This record gives sequence, C-alpha cells and structure tokens, in this order.
Amino acid sequence: MYESVQRIREAIEERLSEIDRELTRYDDLVHERELLLQALAHPPLGEGTERPSGERARRGENVERVLDYLSEHADATVNEIAAGTGIGKPVVHNTVRALAGRGRLRRVKLRSGVNGYRIATRGRDAA
Repeated sequence: MYESVQRIREAIEERLSEIDRELTRYDDLVHERELLLQALAHPPLGEGTERPSGERARRGENVERVLDYLSEHADATVNEIAAGTGIGKPVVHNTVRALAGRGRLRRVKLRSGVNGYRIATRGRDAA
C-alpha cells in the first residue's frame, strides 16, 4: 500500500511540475502581450518621436529621412525637420550641414531670420 501511495505522490508532483512549466509559459505570453500593446500605444518614428537612446539608425537612414521630409516641406528649419522626422536636433543639424556642404541642400535665410533648407536643384541652386 505504501508503494501505491508513493507512486501517486510522484505522479502528483510530476503533474504539478508540468503545470508550473505551463504557467511560466502563460506568464511569458502575458508579458509579451503587454509589451506588444505598449508598442502599439506609441506613435511610430517620424511622427514627432525620437529613437530610444542607444539605438542607432542604419547607415544613410537619417539622410534619407531628411531628404524625404524636405521634398515635401521646402525651406524647413532644423527644428521643423527634427520634429517631422523624429531625428534629434543635433543629428539633423549635422546632417543638413553635411548635405549643404556636398551641394545636395541649399541653405536659405527665412523671413524670421533663421536658416531653412531646401533640396538643391541642378543649375540654379547647386554650388
């Protein structure tokens, strides 16, 4: 009789271990679901948000985003480009300065006295 009770106890303990493993998986799924819901709650990059610190853009991505923005918003300031692309102001400043130096952008003085940028066109705007 003792052996039968012992086997039943072992079976119960094994089943409890299985249940614990399943509950751990359930907890992991609940946690993953919460993370996904949080991700959906935040606006995507390019809608006034900045990248989480430490996460770098892929090579050339900032240039593409700045040029895309300026193709639709000529004479935009660094602040406007930063807000419109989600890229930090210092990165936008360095990017537009480099692009202007290579003749891809033209710097223009706006009525407000600040500098704006537009995509340089061949001939008239190219340096």
